[in-house]
Amino acid sequence: MKISNHFTSSIKAMLLVVAIACATQSATAQINELPRVTPESVGISSKVIANYFDSVMSLKDTEIHSVLLMRHGKVIGEIHPSPFKAEYGHTLFSASKTFTCAAIGIAIKENLLRIDDRLAIFFPDLLPEKVSSRLAAITIRDLLTMNSGFNQTDDVRNNETEWVKKYLAIDVVAEPGTKFKYDSMDTYLLAAIIQ
Repeated sequence: MKISNHFTSSIKAMLLVVAIACATQSATAQINELPRVTPESVGISSKVIANYFDSVMSLKDTEIHSVLLMRHGKVIGEIHPSPFKAEYGHTLFSASKTFTCAAIGIAIKENLLRIDDRLAIFFPDLLPEKVSSRLAAITIRDLLTMNSGFNQTDDVRNNETEWVKKYLAIDVVAEPGTKFKYDSMDTYLLAAIIQ
């Protein structure tokens, strides 16, 4: 599958922004320890930032706690809609999914893999003795969209040390690509592919 240059550029830009933010933020970053500058001082229009914040806040059925925009290690805009404040701590969920999916996109761009590559080809030594047709059919796309079909269970993460091998041995109860089921192990398998 051919991925557009715009898509891969977007992924790389997003990774760069997140990496810079993670590298420069500390636990106290939300209380003004990061330098604040005007958007114009780093080549961005304040109007663009304001329009972005307006569009984020107009999203229905969302609960935005805060949005912080950085460029070149400096905060160029932030909002903390009431009742939230910059000082409030927040748990960050699904960060691994963001980084892993971006890494998969970059690997596709660099022709290291394809979105329709089958999961099984990456772990031939870890497959169960008998590979079901459903397990054989799971693709990177299915893992990215959490449509793998695995019978999702926390037993592997909670009780095992060889996660890939044990998860590949779990029943695939749905035809891959046909049924969404939130499953962090799909992301873990993608990360294992990248490794």
